[in-house]
Formats: sequence, C-alpha cells, structure tokens
Amino acid sequence: MLAAWKCSPALACGNAMVLKPSPMTPVTCVILAEIFHEAGVPVGLVNVVQGGAETGSLLCRHPSVAKVSFTGSVPTGKKVCTNGTRVFVQREILPKFLEEVVKRTKAIAVGDPLLARTTRWAPSISRPAAGQGCWLRGAGQERDNCRDDMTCVKEEIFGPVMSVLPFDTEEEVLQRANNTTFGLASGVFTRCRLGLQDVRLRRSRFGRENGEATMEDYSQLKTVYVEMGDVDSLF
Repeated sequence: MLAAWKCSPALACGNAMVLKPSPMTPVTCVILAEIFHEAGVPVGLVNVVQGGAETGSLLCRHPSVAKVSFTGSVPTGKKVCTNGTRVFVQREILPKFLEEVVKRTKAIAVGDPLLARTTRWAPSISRPAAGQGCWLRGAGQERDNCRDDMTCVKEEIFGPVMSVLPFDTEEEVLQRANNTTFGLASGVFTRCRLGLQDVRLRRSRFGRENGEATMEDYSQLKTVYVEMGDVDSLF
C-alpha cells in the first residue's frame, strides 16, 4: 500500500523512480514492479534497489535524485505508518474493552500474505519492544498493564502492537496523550461521537500524500512565454 502511495503520483507526473524497500520487507516492492512491467510500463521507469541504511543515504545524496519521499522511523526521517499504538481507555470499561479486543483479535484470519481474499493478518517479521513487563493477550500483542514511561508506549512501533492504558478523568488523559514527541494520528471514540485526525505533528513530521499537494510535490512549475505573432528583431 505504501509503495503504491509513492508510485502513483510520481508516475502520474511523468517521473522515473527508484523504490528502496525496508530490508525487513524486501519482496512486495519487487512484485509491484513486476506488475508495472506486465501492465506495459517501460523498462527503467520503475526500479527497485535493495539495501539498508547506507543504501538509503547514497540514494538521498545522489545528484540525479530530484525528490525523496520517506515512510519510516524517526532516524530514517532525520536522514533527509499510521499506526495508533497507545489506547487510553476509561478505567470503568477497561475489563469489557479488553475482553472485546481479545475476542476480535482471536477471530482474525492469520495466513499467507499473498492470499489476500482469506488472510487478514500476515505473520509479523519482528517482535518490537517485546516484554518490558507488559502482559500480552490474544492473537495480537495487546498490552494491558503498560506505563507511560515504557518504550513500547513512548515510541512509534510499526507493527501490530496495542498498548492499553487506563485513565480516570478527561484532564488526565489529555495531559498524558499530549505528553509525547510524536503525533502521527489520533482518534477519539465515545458513546455519542467519534473523531479521527491525521495531523503529523512533532517528530512524526508532515505528510502530503493522498491529496492534491502530492502532485505538486512530484512536479516543477515553469513559466513559458509563447509569442503568437511575429517576433520583432532588435537588429
């Protein structure tokens, strides 16, 4: 999905591009490039380069690269996933909430990621911030005895991790929710209303994908004067 977000505006604006996937997920970008080739995209228009951090740095510094688009961690972004991991739950409904979360995660179909019609959860490629004194529940990694000072709570984890934190008052949860260096996305659910926002604040940076501004990022404006009549000679 993220690779498609990158490719679509770049190709629509007439750019050739190089995809460098994460070394932990190297296959899907290759498959996407094969699909482009089968669809008739000219050879050399979409390219895939595998590698780690050094490869990414070389691409960023290369003089022929006119634009770089990142999705990744803070260290990656500093060289040049919307996934909500903290869930604050009112203490009175916490037991029921956890019961429902476990019930739903156990019902998720786990399987081959290439079988999109039947698989809803593919095997994880890593076990981020495992342990740390949290209890793990259900088919996923729902942590229900977390503290605000734990790494799995403080840092962005690009994986199926839900850190569940109880709260008592609105004033308390607002202070705790804002006590972070990140701000990629947030949401509010109540009995009478819900709200979702994607604001990319603080160290989560600012995204421009999936909107009109994306096309502007992948193009350059130029001013062209066209004389429709005769051109007067100065000599």
